[in-house]
Parts: sequence; C-alpha cells; structure tokens
Amino acid sequence: MKFLQVHTFYQAYLDRFYGRNPALKTLSFQEQTEALVRDGFSGIHMFAPYMAEHGYECGLIIANNAYAQSKWLASNNVPLIYEQGNKVEVVRKQVEAVGPDVLYLSDPITFDSRFVRSLSCRPGLVVGWRAADIPDGTDWSEFDVMLSGLSGIRKAALELGARSAENFVPGFPEWMLSEVSSQWPVCDVVFSGSWTTGQHTRRNSYLGQIARASQSADNGFTCGFYLNSGNVVLPEEVASCNYGPRFGMDMCRVLRSGRIAVDARGDIRLKKAAGGSAIDLARNETMNMRIFEVTGCGVFLLTEYFDNLSEYFEIGKEIEIFRDEKELIEKIRYYLANPDRREQIARRGQERCLRDYSMAVRSADFDRIIKKHAVVPQDNAQACRRLLEQALKEKDSGNIEAAFTCLNRAKSLKHPTQGLDLLRAVCFAKSNLPMEAREALKEELRYFPDNVSARKMLSDLNTSYPKKIKVDVADPEFLEIYRMVSDYTMVPPKRLYSLFRLIRNVCDLDIPGNIVECGVAGGGSSALMAYLIKKYSKRPRILYAFDSFEGMPEPTDSDRLNNGILANDTGWGTGTCAAPVQSLVEICTRLGVSKIVAPVKGYFQDTLPRHLSDIGPIALLHIDGDWYESTRCVLENLYDRVVPGGLIQVDDYGYWQGCTRAVDEFKAVMGNQFNIQNIDGSGAWFNKPCVSAGSFNRGNREFIKV
Repeated sequence: MKFLQVHTFYQAYLDRFYGRNPALKTLSFQEQTEALVRDGFSGIHMFAPYMAEHGYECGLIIANNAYAQSKWLASNNVPLIYEQGNKVEVVRKQVEAVGPDVLYLSDPITFDSRFVRSLSCRPGLVVGWRAADIPDGTDWSEFDVMLSGLSGIRKAALELGARSAENFVPGFPEWMLSEVSSQWPVCDVVFSGSWTTGQHTRRNSYLGQIARASQSADNGFTCGFYLNSGNVVLPEEVASCNYGPRFGMDMCRVLRSGRIAVDARGDIRLKKAAGGSAIDLARNETMNMRIFEVTGCGVFLLTEYFDNLSEYFEIGKEIEIFRDEKELIEKIRYYLANPDRREQIARRGQERCLRDYSMAVRSADFDRIIKKHAVVPQDNAQACRRLLEQALKEKDSGNIEAAFTCLNRAKSLKHPTQGLDLLRAVCFAKSNLPMEAREALKEELRYFPDNVSARKMLSDLNTSYPKKIKVDVADPEFLEIYRMVSDYTMVPPKRLYSLFRLIRNVCDLDIPGNIVECGVAGGGSSALMAYLIKKYSKRPRILYAFDSFEGMPEPTDSDRLNNGILANDTGWGTGTCAAPVQSLVEICTRLGVSKIVAPVKGYFQDTLPRHLSDIGPIALLHIDGDWYESTRCVLENLYDRVVPGGLIQVDDYGYWQGCTRAVDEFKAVMGNQFNIQNIDGSGAWFNKPCVSAGSFNRGNREFIKV
C-alpha cells in the first residue's frame, strides 16, 4: 500500500533552515525532504519515514516548502510556478501523481474535505490529525478517520462530518537521543514554544511568574526561554530571559540544557464566525507535544495539570504537575533543591516515553488503525475473483462445505462481484436450504439486476417452494404493501406485519418523534414504514435509514445461532445482507416516499453519534443489526432518544445469541421495567416506559445503573 503524508511547517522555521543551509535549495525534492526530516522539526508528527517498516511505500510532502515544491514541479514537467497562493493546487498534482492508498493529512485545515473532493481519484483511506484550533467553516466530511488525543476534537470531528475518530498520540523519534546526548544541563528552568496574546494567555502568565521568581535576590534561579513570539512585544522580565525560538534538533538541545522543563497548554477552540462565541475543545485535557518531547529527551517535566495526564504518565513518579502559579514556583524550588528526586522522575519519564510513545510503537498503532479502516478495492476485486473461481471448482467437485468457505471469505471482502451470490444460492440449494438460496439470489440481483441466470433460479425457487413463502397474514392493506416490498427485504412477513401494526399505532396515537431503522439491507422495511407514515401520520416525520450499504460488519464470538454455530460459519456472516443504497432509493421511489426517507451510510458506531441532533426524538426504533456490538451500539446511542411510550422492535431477538444478550443486558440495566413481546420466536418488540431507571455510560461503553 502507498502511504502519503501531507504536512505544513512554520514558515519561520523554513526561513531559518534554508538561511543556514542555502545550498540545499539546489537539491532535488527528495533530498530536501530528507534533510528536513533529519533536522527533526515536527519530528513527533512525521510518520511517513517510519511506515515503511510496516510494509508501506511511503512519501512525505511539506506543502509550504517553496524550494522543494519548485523542484518537484520542474522535475515532473508540471507547467506551474510555486507560490503560496497555489500550494494547494501543487499538492493536488502531487497526490494525483502518487495515487496513494492512504492519504494522511496532518494539516486538515489547509487540506480539508474540499481538497479531497478536488482530487481526480479519491484515495482508499483519508486520515487526518488535529490537536489545535479548528476554524469556522472547516469540512471533514471526506475524512474516513480523524486522529486526536483530545476527546473534544474527536467529538467535533464527527460533527464536522468525519466518518470516525480515533484516540491517538504522536511518537518520539528515538534517533534524536543520539543527536542530543552530549548536551548537559546548564540552566535551571527552560521553556521552548510560542508566545501569542490570543491563545496562550494563561501560559504567558506562568512564564512571567517564572521570570520574576528567577530574579529573586533571596531564592533566584537561572532561566532560559526560547520563544517564537513574532512581532509581539514581550514583557520586560520575560524578554530578559528570552533567547529566541529554537526548532527541530535545536529545540531538543535547549530542552536538554535545562534541569527542569516547564510546559503549559494554550487554548484550543472551535472558532465561530464573527459574532459567535468559540467552543472550548480541550476543556480539562492536554495533548501538548512537549510532554512527549521533554520526557523523550530525558528531562524532568513540570507541566500544568490536566485530567488526562495520568493516562500517559504517572504523576509524581514519571512527571510532575502544578495547578497554579504558587505551586509552580514552589515545585521549581523544591526540585532544584532535590536533584536526586528530580533526576529519578526524569529517568522514569524517559523510560515510559520510549516504552509507550516511541515512534516505533506509535507507527505500529497507526498501522493498526489503517488496517482497521482501510479498504483497497483493487486488491479486493482480484481476491474476490480468485475466491469465486476456487469456490466454483470446489462446488463442481462436490465439496460444498469447502465452496462455502471460499464464498464466505469472498463476501467478507465486501466487494460486489457478479456471480458470487448466485454461486452461494446454488450451494444453499444443494444443501437443501431453499429460502437461504432465495435470499442470496435477491442479494445478487440488487447489484446485478441483469443476471439472467440468477433471475431464472429465483423464479424456479418461488415456483418450487410456494408454501415456504406463503404470508400467513389476512390484513389486505398489509398484503398489498408486502407484495411491493417483499423483494427488497429479508425481514419475514410476521415481523414486517408487526412493524406495520406498530407504525399504525404511532400514527393513530400521534406519538411524537421520527422513525429510525438501524439495519436496512434492501430497504423494504424502511419503505413499508415510510408508506404508512405518509398515509397516516398526523404530523411531519422523517424515517432515518442507517446501514453500511456494503454488508454486515465482522461478528464477535458472542454472535452465534442458538445451536452454538458461529455467525461466520452460517453463510450469513461478514459482508452478507448487503445492498447498495440505490436499492432503498428504488423501492422508496416506487412507493412515492423518497422525500421522507433519509439514508445514512456507514457503520453504526460512526454514524449514530454524528447524527443524534438530526434524528431528534424517536417514536419508533427498528433494530436489525443482528450482532451483539451492533445492537448494543444502537441502544447506547438511541434509547435515550425514544420518547416515553415509544416503540422498539428488535428483528433478531431470540435468533442470534449476541443480539439477544445485548437486549437482555439492556433490559436488566433499565430495571426490567418493560415487557418484551415475542413476535415469531426470532423477533420481539417492547414499549419504552414513561419513567426510566437507568442509562448507558457512553464514555466507557459499559451498561451501568444510575
């Protein structure tokens, strides 16, 4: 896989770097980029040089490096002259030239979704990183994953359209240690970073207090600040300690020159347009890079306290904290007076950093995240074709079980392949499972409606097994709708009739709220409910249809039939129950209900949190996610949205063990206050009581009583 990272540097650093190394301007794009990596600036973010160890073909672009970018344009005969105003266009051409499978945008502000949409070919996976301000108008809807160590930014990422967000911290490049090992402490207290008037008010106050305390006649100490302050005029006491900015390896050296390195976080906000108030995204958390850079360099870290610090380092043993200016100065003086204690903490902090936050460890975690989210369609298409050919050979040899194994693996790749579900149907039929064969054929025809062989086999099955598909419901209105939607759903008639009755109940009683279906497949049940809403509802309602529209996610060990067979061994595991969103649109158009149905594509854990405000109150919730994790995710996110007296139907309660377990756990948490009504032994429904006794803790994803 090709991994390409796009990053931007401080312009002040680039000016200083090339001012010191003017000969580098004449070197090639690759040589200049490698020289910048060796200089260590933003090294904690530079993952591209390390992903090759995990099997990737890697590339790195510093988007605002005029000299390297100009060399790239010239060597690739691109008729452009690099300017800051066209840097996005230049990067676009570079990305299109590389054709990465994974595009890592570690500056997702300059390069947000508008940039991704401008590419002639979208990469298989788009990943971003952010732990700083987010400007008003930022669009992350094209990002598959947004990484951040701040929960507020992960939440904002989902609200700004990212499909998912992962907790992630950067990595300290171990090689830097050998470059700075000769530097010994020559100063009591050091700080390296930015001084701004708008973002670092609290930190500036701390630095001013340190400067004043350092000049105390009775108990002073030496102090060195290395501030990137631009044109801002520093207070006199701070200016007297300031030796100017340091970047890259120079920054690591000045950190090593101090006995104590101080750190404090600036404000991190979601900025609103003029007149709107900014939203605090960091709250009581930190993700300052300096906590890893200082500890990685083996320096004693004294940092401002935040709630999440203990997730990374043990306070008092690996790092030390302060909560206000008084404690800051007291601890500076205490640890200067107790060097053995200070050096012991510094040593343990470095050991922890290199063990858990080295670039080797963090790049491996990055690789895990990529493999969790990435899909490479070209590879999957080839793999599906090979598995289909192998399955056909096994079927022709009479090895139906071996053929199923190949077909199940092919379905798990989630790449629609003509003939795949047709061969599944043939194998189901040879195993005397005609109704399973029928559903597999419907799946084939959703993607490949012109497959004549599949259509003929489906017709033959409907003729040969008419009693199996007889609808044992007498309601003429339901039968009329059922005839229109039956080819678009896997929900059995009795459970569809239950939905029919529940929706009529919602409309007749005028229960407030929208309708939500989690698990849509071909769209028949969504269309049925929308048809009734349009005909009978006394108020406007929207039906939200949540589905991956590419098949079932991976089940867990909890997901088994009642006889104990694992879901993936049944022929209805990963990648099955698939239908394109066009299938839902088609049946909704036929029934004239498209305007009140809102499809939402993606897995529940990604889409439900992002759309809670859109959904609003829920009158009826239909859960058809099959698996334990899917059912649990829906209940965690949506149960609180169901209005008192609202209705919930669970399609696979009593059929899949995982689904049953999730609902039973939920019922116990809620104080067993509702009665589950059996539909047909493999589906159930219940009312939400008017008074709830419990809820879900979404933070740790555990069921808890409150």
